Amino acid sequence: MSTSRRSVLVGSLALVACRLRAHGAGPVVQQRAPAFALPDAEGRVVTLDGLRARGPAVLVFYRGHW
Repeated sequence: MSTSRRSVLVGSLALVACRLRAHGAGPVVQQRAPAFALPDAEGRVVTLDGLRARGPAVLVFYRGHW
C-alpha cells in the first residue's frame, strides 16, 4: 500500500472515530430501550411493548447485501 493511500486511510479512520465518539457512549448494559413501533417484512406494525409482553426482546441490526 502506498504512503499516500495509507495516509488517506488513517485520516479517514481518525475522522470516523471522532465522529462516533461525538455521538456519545451508546447504550448502557441493562438500560431499557425506548418504545418504538416499526413495520415488519409483511407490513404489520410491531411494537417493543408487544414484543416484551411475550418475554425478553433482543433487537438486532444487520447489514444486508442488497
